Amino acid sequence: MYNKIMYQGQFCPKKNKFNQRKIFNVMRISILFIIAGILSLSASVYSQDARISIRLEDKSVNDVFTAIKDQTNYSFWYDVKDVDVERHVTLYADNETVKSVLTKTLKDQDVHFALLGNHIIIS
Repeated sequence: MYNKIMYQGQFCPKKNKFNQRKIFNVMRISILFIIAGILSLSASVYSQDARISIRLEDKSVNDVFTAIKDQTNYSFWYDVKDVDVERHVTLYADNETVKSVLTKTLKDQDVHFALLGNHIIIS
């Protein structure tokens, strides 16, 4: 009663295994990029909330910076004229954020710090 008509062309391409494999490969690559993007976002969030444990008695501020560098992937940027890195401090921090450790370390100095990416800028 009805004739089966198969349309082939731009909007209804002929079904074959090549097109299905091509679509599958494009979907697989898209999923790979989405997963990589999600993982990179979680990595950047982790670096801002990094927690460290430090027990230093009568050590220089420079030793505190070195301990932070060893436990995280932060690098420090500061002018030696602004920060007294030879001043000795006693610091006990157990599983605290980098921000709170730096606040304790630099509390007696008239400097400010900012965490930008993987850098700590002290001015």
